Amino acid sequence: MLRVDKVKEKVKIELFINDIESIGPKFRSNNLIKKIKFGPKVNNIASSAFYQCENLSDVIFSSSITTIGENSFNGCPKLKQITIPSSVTTIGNSSFSNCPSLTKISFPSNVNNIGSNIFNNCDNIQELECDHINY
Repeated sequence: MLRVDKVKEKVKIELFINDIESIGPKFRSNNLIKKIKFGPKVNNIASSAFYQCENLSDVIFSSSITTIGENSFNGCPKLKQITIPSSVTTIGNSSFSNCPSLTKISFPSNVNNIGSNIFNNCDNIQELECDHINY
């Protein structure tokens, strides 16, 4: 007999999301997700979409995303690097807070709405690449 909790420890999911335009909090606290790649149809990552996904380490944004909602990736302790595409104009409050493994962040020049505390408790950031940002 195989115990379900043992299986959960071994299985990690690489998620490709393409067929929906807006992603809500359906993946919140999902500890099986290791990697997310967003396809060209996704344009909005809603509030708390991937909140506390504790094994999430890699996120690849598509060039169609315009909004990253508040708390979207808050509490993802294994997330290492974020490259925000030039299509993003809005980043909500606390979007990447509590991601202690985050070391590198890249911002495009056209992000014009940045919420508060987006990198709160991200104490290991070593590199921040950004052009002129209006906020």
